Amino acid sequence: MEGYIQLHRKLLEWEWYDDTPTFKLFIHCLLKANYTDKKWRGNDIKRGQFITSISNLSHETGLSQKQVRSSIDKLVKTGELGKLTTHRNSMITVLSYNNYQKEGKPKGKPKGELMANLGQSEGKLRATTNKDNKDNNIINNNILDFVKLLFFINQKTGRKFKTINDQVKRKYKARLKDGYTKEDILNSIINASNLQYHKDNGCQYLTPEFFSRQDTLDKYGNEAKGNLIASFPDPVN
Repeated sequence: MEGYIQLHRKLLEWEWYDDTPTFKLFIHCLLKANYTDKKWRGNDIKRGQFITSISNLSHETGLSQKQVRSSIDKLVKTGELGKLTTHRNSMITVLSYNNYQKEGKPKGKPKGELMANLGQSEGKLRATTNKDNKDNNIINNNILDFVKLLFFINQKTGRKFKTINDQVKRKYKARLKDGYTKEDILNSIINASNLQYHKDNGCQYLTPEFFSRQDTLDKYGNEAKGNLIASFPDPVN
């Protein structure tokens, strides 16, 4: 990456300046955001936006996934960032980006117009995601397919669980509301089941409830390298 960003000394008075994780994440987002409009895999990524994931941001900043989620939530709440999450990744928008990286013009786009652009991009990403993955994704539209999830857990662990009870289903839904992604859940299943420790123990600790825990997702969800598996075979009757 090339170039620079411009920061005003008024940043010293910013409400998140002394919140180290949030400040670090925001500066990272400024550095990562596109300087010009670009296309990425058929999607229009506007100036001030970039595609990433919680795990990537964690790896790049050295923050934990929990810190990344918490910082993003704060920045979204106070209007510094916009975020759209799909099953594969997240699009981050630095709102009022032109206040930080000017193009030699007196003013950038007003905040309201940037919000409108974000909404348009969200619609495009949702449409693309639904079209590409509606047939065989284990999770669609942020809703877990618990039948396929159970099948996948059994397939990866060699266990023979019969069902995921309602209490555990609520825990999975709570994790999604907490900001964990579908990828985090699937990553955790893949990574934990691949560990020799669990293989030696017959994966006895790897239950559906185990993968619904926050500490499990924090521990195993960020270990995978490369692309995540996005689709899975249907259960065999």
